[in-house]
Amino acid sequence: MRQVTRGFQCLLITLAAASSAAANEITQISAIPVGGETFLDFMKFDPALGTLQGVRLSLAFDFSVQVGFENLAGAPRTISGGGGPAAVFVLTDEESFEYGHALTLRYDFSAESVDAFDGTLDFLGGSGRTSPLIQDSQVEDIPIAPEEIPLFVGTTPLVGVHTIASSPQFSEHLFGGGSQDIAAYYSAIGTSTLTLTYEYAPVPEPATAALTMMAILCVIRLRKTSAKSIASN
Repeated sequence: MRQVTRGFQCLLITLAAASSAAANEITQISAIPVGGETFLDFMKFDPALGTLQGVRLSLAFDFSVQVGFENLAGAPRTISGGGGPAAVFVLTDEESFEYGHALTLRYDFSAESVDAFDGTLDFLGGSGRTSPLIQDSQVEDIPIAPEEIPLFVGTTPLVGVHTIASSPQFSEHLFGGGSQDIAAYYSAIGTSTLTLTYEYAPVPEPATAALTMMAILCVIRLRKTSAKSIASN
């Protein structure tokens, strides 16, 4: 019975030591609105904190847009339009690597047989159209190969740019360019989030190191006790 109890105690000590040495995470985030741009200032993983085991890099983009137009011409027409807003980032240590990615969301709309201008610029009625609220979101993970993980270790900064490019396009008119017989408006909101996460095993604290040593000694003692018990039998 004593041997079983000692084995159980050793198991508890070993589990406690393993739990204390579990991987931690450090996360750095850049979030910008539609039309925004920011210069990135992330940091590499400081080796004094422990051993870097994994790197996760992801780009998320949430986007909502509403577009309206009015046919100002004296004759009916068909008008189509759309856009492809893109969240873009470039991240580099300016020495050994550079990561870049663009996440593009696409929206389209069209209106056939839009009446001649009805005299009211309201983006409604026979000569106007207003699109419903168009929403989309995506998240993409940028793969980091195991052999690339060491490139993220150091004390130098990671720099770059994070931006959202967005503009609607019409078949015959783009905000004052080209034909002057279409009035249009464009309203968009959204956010792009760039996330860099380090997974690492921390340097053992004195208490954790002592706990690990106790677990090792307990296992050794248990083995010796078992060996003596077998020999005596």
